[in-house]
Amino acid sequence: MEPVAIGHPEADLKGADFPNVATVRAVFEGVDRLVEEALHSFDRLNGVYVWTHPRKGWKANVNQSCLLLHPITHEFHHKG
Repeated sequence: MEPVAIGHPEADLKGADFPNVATVRAVFEGVDRLVEEALHSFDRLNGVYVWTHPRKGWKANVNQSCLLLHPITHEFHHKG
């Protein structure tokens, strides 16, 4: 798959990949590690660039700040 943001491939996760809470927590920990890596590697937080959706091909203007905030707010949404 095409690398996303910091060069890691997009995860192709399905509901069946999560048979229990421990598995979900492990995935959240992996996301936390990726966000930590991004915090240390991003150097143009407000620089805008074009991102192409790896499967659907549509394009969006994004910046590194949005790429950091998205997983944080999404995880918070799920943890409630």
